[in-house]
Amino acid sequence: CALERGIPRWYDDAQELVDDEEVNAIYIATPPSSHATYAIMSMKAGKPVYIEKPMAVTYEECCRINRVSNETGVPCFVAYYRRYLPYFRKSRN
Repeated sequence: CALERGIPRWYDDAQELVDDEEVNAIYIATPPSSHATYAIMSMKAGKPVYIEKPMAVTYEECCRINRVSNETGVPCFVAYYRRYLPYFRKSRN
């Protein structure tokens, strides 16, 4: 629980998190079925987004996320960080 760990602020409502003026970016690590909803909500609020894989459940949802990012000018990144780890770089070569 957040209170037991001394975390001063926590949310059980995504909209409250997005609306918090002190939050300047959103990290999405929820079940994939909610990725598109939360990413689009966040970008429309002007907050950059970092989404864990997969980006979304369907190709259409991925296209919507990209479209909103382009329309709003708010960046959206997908967590493909492993591709740059030495082991994976070596295996690509």
